[in-house]
Amino acid sequence: MFRIIIDAVCFQDNPNSAISVFWSHLFDAIDRDLSSEKFRSYSIIILVRGLSSSLRDHAFANLRKLPISVFDYRCALSEYDSLGELCKSLSADLFISTSYTLAFGVPNIGLIQALVSNQKNMPTYQREFLLQSIYLLSIGSLICFAKSLDKMLLPDCNISRPSFYFPAPVLQNAAESRAEATIVASKSSGDFPFVLISGSSIESIMGLLHSLLGDYLFDPEPLPLGIVINCYDYSASDIPKELSDRLKFGIHLVSCKAEYMPMLFNSARLFVYHDSSPAFPLSIVYSLSYGCPVACLSSRFNSEVLSCVENKDFFEYEADSPAGLVAAIQGIITEPCRVSAKTISALVERYPLTGSRDFLLCLRELSKELSPPLDHYLPSVLPFDGVNGTYQDIANLFA
Repeated sequence: MFRIIIDAVCFQDNPNSAISVFWSHLFDAIDRDLSSEKFRSYSIIILVRGLSSSLRDHAFANLRKLPISVFDYRCALSEYDSLGELCKSLSADLFISTSYTLAFGVPNIGLIQALVSNQKNMPTYQREFLLQSIYLLSIGSLICFAKSLDKMLLPDCNISRPSFYFPAPVLQNAAESRAEATIVASKSSGDFPFVLISGSSIESIMGLLHSLLGDYLFDPEPLPLGIVINCYDYSASDIPKELSDRLKFGIHLVSCKAEYMPMLFNSARLFVYHDSSPAFPLSIVYSLSYGCPVACLSSRFNSEVLSCVENKDFFEYEADSPAGLVAAIQGIITEPCRVSAKTISALVERYPLTGSRDFLLCLRELSKELSPPLDHYLPSVLPFDGVNGTYQDIANLFA
């Protein structure tokens, strides 16, 4: 029996994020694959952190779930050893994390969708950056979502490892009808034409809206659109009235469940992805595959996806000059459009859900060559548990 333990910590952090949606699709695909004779020798256990209600309530035929304690980033290093002991007690052959958790004493494979920037000075980001640094210095093999990430990892971490590029799964064009999608959109945002916006933070989105609605759109008449922002932990009362008044249907905040996102993408006139962080843009893949054109910042991560997309289906703009985004919004007002069948076919071909079978086979092959992650530094690094220390402090432990 080949037993894999998957730590689904991303569902604890944000069950409706793009990475959680990715894993939801992947779990469903793997669950189906485990029914076939080819994978009868596989046993997969998902570690469910804290509430993670969307995962707890999901029924699987073949995947097993094991509820465990909430992951506390402040005590992450202390938990790496206990995770290893848990995996040994379950006779695990392989441990996979959906974030930066490790299990000492058993082979680990890291799956990297994004990197935490060390440019942010907030304690939470600093702590996550330190954990990421330890993770990348400890792990023996990585599965990267994007070649752009791999190019950043190797020189920055001064390490070499085999990389396997597993495509993000997407569904065929939304199965829900336009009528059903409109009902969901109406419940959350009102029955009106709208632009859907997502970004790295609500602060960055509000800055973008100030530029768009304050500096560029001088027409005294409100735009015949609404804006729906998919975000968390932000109050609608914090939206400046002068911005909302520039739109006929105002600005609305929603915290949309993952299962309703396809309907929002299917109803939106345009999806604006305002995020420049080093991450594979799963949201762009999902938006386009559900037929919604995309406007996004120019970046090598976005370009990797957009290289197979027809020009009319996306728009790029610069962070300090969103004039291109203004043109895109004005265009959908005068001539609403949907993503072409050619673009959707190209995305489905590049990022197929059926890739889960290749994923399972590759895991078994990689596991044969892996050693458990480095742990000789653990007693020395434990004092850095929390927000103290720097990347160089930790890197010196590996010198």
